[in-house]
Amino acid sequence: MLVWLQQHNNEARPSTTAAGQHMDITRKRPKFDFDAWAELARKDPQAFELERKLLIERAIMKAPAEKQQRLRCLQWKLDQIRDLASTPMAACLQINRLLWEHICSERGLLHSLERLQSLGNNPEAPQSTAKILQFHEGAPTSLPPSDE
Repeated sequence: MLVWLQQHNNEARPSTTAAGQHMDITRKRPKFDFDAWAELARKDPQAFELERKLLIERAIMKAPAEKQQRLRCLQWKLDQIRDLASTPMAACLQINRLLWEHICSERGLLHSLERLQSLGNNPEAPQSTAKILQFHEGAPTSLPPSDE
């Protein structure tokens, strides 16, 4: 099954040199061969599902470590929607609705971007301040005892 996808979708995986080392192709967006994936799904649904899960896990592993658990939880939620939906189209519509909720809800992407933009355009927005200490040559290198 892996060989089949590699033959039909060489761009979906990192290229390997003759020495067996992976080339860095992260700058390019991998080509997605829909027809190859659709053919695999028709011919061998179990292999398709395994490949889909492997590809998703590879994508999650590329994310920063602190984001990976959240991504796995989101993927679990998407998989549950797919499993429980009455038809693939119903799953697609539910996932689309979830996407729009994440974009448009009160804590969603759109709200966050608008908030950032309004803070950037507001001269009265709270500004961070700090006291700048001036060090003189020959000053002691240790701090004085604190009053706390």
